[in-house]
Amino acid sequence: FYRAKKISGTSTLLKKEVARYTGKTCEVIPFGIDLNNFYSLEEKHHPSVFTIGVIKHLETIYNIDKVLDAFAILRQQHPHQKFVLKIIGEGSLEQSLKKQSEDLHLGNDVEFVGKVDHKLIPDYLHQLDVLVNVSDYESFGVSVAEAMACKIPVIVSPHDGFKDLVPNTAYAIVVPQITAFEIFKALDDYYLHEE
Repeated sequence: FYRAKKISGTSTLLKKEVARYTGKTCEVIPFGIDLNNFYSLEEKHHPSVFTIGVIKHLETIYNIDKVLDAFAILRQQHPHQKFVLKIIGEGSLEQSLKKQSEDLHLGNDVEFVGKVDHKLIPDYLHQLDVLVNVSDYESFGVSVAEAMACKIPVIVSPHDGFKDLVPNTAYAIVVPQITAFEIFKALDDYYLHEE
């Protein structure tokens, strides 16, 4: 920082962090999204299926266990609707999350996709009705920005790292707390209100 003539960060959160170490100005230059790759489709692949997605590493900080619990509640509340949860990513919790899915009797409605090459992410986003990113920490939220570019509704945690993308609730549902019940309520809201 001492020799830098200019300092930039990818989010307001990182700008605040830089300010802890220097009095120099930090400019925010957010991640860009290539709109040639991330765009909205006119029609969904399977209109009768409501598909939820998570695109994260399978680690504790991302609260995927709570998303699984929320998904189980959603299925119980709407037993005649077909729901699918696609979990895209890999990590140390893969086996425990798969066991949790089995214990919740979610069967083939949960698909552990594994790691996906970034160039294929738009194809997966186009399969979703909702993207969930309820991390404990996020400096920006690239997967959220990519989903929004594809006009996929998002559910995010109340973390400051999302505030550049989601300045208010007109842009997404921000869960007040990262609990299975709050995630379920947000999913249910999107499911019940297609508009």
